[in-house]
Amino acid sequence: MHARRPRPQQPYEAAAQEPGELDLMAQLDQALAEPHPLALLQGVGGIVAALDPRRANPFEPGDEPVTSVQEIIESFLEVDLPATTAALRVLAVLAADDLTAVRIRREVARRQHPMPSWVGGLESTEVYRAVEMTHVLGDGDDIMVGARLPGGEELTALVYVDHNLGTVVKDAFVVDQPVGELVALMRRTTPTPA
Repeated sequence: MHARRPRPQQPYEAAAQEPGELDLMAQLDQALAEPHPLALLQGVGGIVAALDPRRANPFEPGDEPVTSVQEIIESFLEVDLPATTAALRVLAVLAADDLTAVRIRREVARRQHPMPSWVGGLESTEVYRAVEMTHVLGDGDDIMVGARLPGGEELTALVYVDHNLGTVVKDAFVVDQPVGELVALMRRTTPTPA
């Protein structure tokens, strides 16, 4: 059994850095302070995506990430701060295996940081509507998937599938708006055939 490192009790203070650059903890703090959950979800999701070994170029030796998601999780487990607690709660939902998710949940349950209501119940996120809008000439499809977080906040994932390029995903992103509002906006702004 290994001894755990002592946990810092002082609030996090960013190290000196170049203007315009934020270190990871400062970015997570800033995302947690945002009124909508999307900033934190994208931040943690971006970490997971950036460290995915499948992103490495198989023809470029040494192109693999220098660290792993598991190493990030381990470091967050050792640092008891609001930003790491929130990030761990997101990582528990994104965890590749149940054992890691249980371990994360056990650790964050003992932490006392106040969190927005949506953070604690991410497992209860509800995907409630999917919409496909097809271009009038069949050039592509917009696919929108609406989700509602436990705190009532909504977000929509949008994917554009381009059929002219061989039916490939050309663009994909998430916005902090309900899917119904986006469908209405697209119907108002999409030209109708003459």
